[in-house]
Amino acid sequence: MTQLGSSVHQCSHTLNSLTANIFASVFAELSKDMVLPSHTNDVVHAVNNLCLSTIDIVAPPKIKSNCSVNSFAWMNEELRCLKREYRKVEGRWKNTRL
Repeated sequence: MTQLGSSVHQCSHTLNSLTANIFASVFAELSKDMVLPSHTNDVVHAVNNLCLSTIDIVAPPKIKSNCSVNSFAWMNEELRCLKREYRKVEGRWKNTRL
């Protein structure tokens, strides 16, 4: 999630059973020439980047903007945190009646 100006932009990919099969074939194609590094963290980083590249090819990211987040001048981060905490406590109360 990125914040540009007063709106929040979220990036998402649309996946289904067809894209799963395409992902597998594109991943196999891209990884056949891949040389894995010797350090574990580098291997994880390389495979992670390969997965991200593959998913961007198979299901290009769609950017959604949500302008309602900052639509009220009085709604600041402190109030958002309080509202979140209120919802958690309310949910706990509904489940346990305590």
